[in-house]
Amino acid sequence: MVLLRDGIKSAYPGTRVDDLVVLGSETDTVDQAPVIVPPQKPPMSENPPRFIIIGAGSRGRNYAEAAVKASNGLITAVAEPHDYKRESLGKNFIWGENEKPKEGQSFSHWADFVTYEFERRRRVAAGEENVPEGVDGAFICVLDEMHRDVVVALAPLGLHIMCEKPLACSLQDCLDMYKAIRQHSSSKIFSIGHVLRYSPHNILLRKLLVEDRVIGDLNSLVHTEPVGWWHYTHSYVRGNWRNDKTTGPSLLTKSCHDIDLILWLLCSPEKAGQGEPHLPSTNELIGCTLEEIIRAHAMVFAAEEARHEGKVLKWDEWWANSVAKDM
Repeated sequence: MVLLRDGIKSAYPGTRVDDLVVLGSETDTVDQAPVIVPPQKPPMSENPPRFIIIGAGSRGRNYAEAAVKASNGLITAVAEPHDYKRESLGKNFIWGENEKPKEGQSFSHWADFVTYEFERRRRVAAGEENVPEGVDGAFICVLDEMHRDVVVALAPLGLHIMCEKPLACSLQDCLDMYKAIRQHSSSKIFSIGHVLRYSPHNILLRKLLVEDRVIGDLNSLVHTEPVGWWHYTHSYVRGNWRNDKTTGPSLLTKSCHDIDLILWLLCSPEKAGQGEPHLPSTNELIGCTLEEIIRAHAMVFAAEEARHEGKVLKWDEWWANSVAKDM
């Protein structure tokens, strides 16, 4: 229990021991799972960041709720073609239950917001008074196949952008978005909704495995994603992601979360000023630190094959002709 508590306190410096609610008896010999108290909402700043939600479905509502409950940000606008979804999000997070939306708060299409924002900025530049304040960032929560068009259109506005996962359904769409953002918004934050990196238990897991190296080097990982039957049925059988011809395959649209988590645990890109990146030494068998182990396994296979054929195994020749040339 002490090791687990120390690991949590190290991963979350502001957490007090008393904040850790431990399930089970103190006399248990096996560590029990702690319940980590979520961080408190920070105090509101004088100039809080303002955001628009583009796409008021379940994901858009989730981000709106998180922004309001756990941050000092404000949701100040929504763009959504579905009247009920747009009104519902607006009443809950923007203009209130008994109020009507004001100028710049409600849009029936994301393109309407882009047009409005360019015009709003023109009015400000012209010295017009009483122009509504704009937004600092956007949460893009539309369907996957729409991400490219929305991001490319928003790029010239220079907003901070959080785009839901997966980023896009094709490589070309990803490249188009990358070029647009680099051209117009290189100093802004562009993020993708791979939220598993921010789950408290995953943050702790990565710290223990990658930073503290409590079990040494990570050489392999087995990860299984149990997709709930309800989610699978209503999303991937009859829902918006039922056909990979109109959107992406489930390995991309659903399991990109898990692929990102695996990459996060097994390797990471180099970041300036943050030490050496956590990377495998090689991605091929030759030169791998486990080469001798791999050869040992290969030797067992080759020796068994040679024995059945009544041959004498010439290891170096077999390795060069049967394995190395294919790598």
